[in-house]
Amino acid sequence: MISVAQNRFNNHDKKITTDQLSSLACIMVAADEDEKSYYRDVLGIKSDFVIAKTVDEAKLLIVLQQGYLVANERTIREMQPEGTQLFYLFNGHTQLFQNYYAYWKVVSFEHNHDGYSNIKQQARMFNTAFNQLKRQYNFNNFKGIGHSNGGLIYTYFLEHYFNERQIWIKRLMTIGSPYNFAEPDNRRTEMLSDFIKYRNKLPKNLQMYSVAGSENYVEDGLVPLSSFLSGKYFYQGAVKHYTQITFTGRLAQHSALPQNNEVLALIRRYILGSRPANNQPNN
Repeated sequence: MISVAQNRFNNHDKKITTDQLSSLACIMVAADEDEKSYYRDVLGIKSDFVIAKTVDEAKLLIVLQQGYLVANERTIREMQPEGTQLFYLFNGHTQLFQNYYAYWKVVSFEHNHDGYSNIKQQARMFNTAFNQLKRQYNFNNFKGIGHSNGGLIYTYFLEHYFNERQIWIKRLMTIGSPYNFAEPDNRRTEMLSDFIKYRNKLPKNLQMYSVAGSENYVEDGLVPLSSFLSGKYFYQGAVKHYTQITFTGRLAQHSALPQNNEVLALIRRYILGSRPANNQPNN
């Protein structure tokens, strides 16, 4: 829904489209670039943005006819100031809903074996679990983390099942994911070849972080470093941003990466959105 100044629009059916609002500013409260991209690319907002520092400032801007505010129905009814009216927001003929949920959900697999056929099977299972979570929690955007084969499953899921017109993945971080299994760089597996083949299916607005570990600049104790770095062949240039980060040292071994303090700092910074002051990772 949107909140806008009284008598600004006279739509008796209480419906309004993004086209009708295009000449009026869209008010956002303390927004970052990710949220602007969400409004523009997912909701289809065509207006210029005005950033309010607080909710009270946003209310004042609405009453002064400086713009409109988008929010979910419950929130916007609770904060609706006097002198404003509410409309249901449409992009064309599609009604838009804004539902935000903050929670972590871990999807794990009982038979976590290697092999491309198993990755494809687990991606199908993940898609089923993902759709169940989407129906249960009704969220419209999310961030993801995949460790080891989890990153391979996420990649196959994004290329073969995910529909960015229905839901938005803001950021993905894969940790120690062997995109070419244990093969050297000059011998591509069928899986890596397929990831490259279907790279055009990856979400265009995704911010992707590929984290790798190396005990000796060659491997992480299990898999060649070149296998982790193979993500650049399909993510780079296909998504909005692709960042590759490599750690070395004692806790850079494959299974130890999720407990590595520098990796945890990356998760806090890029996935959770907080920046620890005295724990900056070395790229």
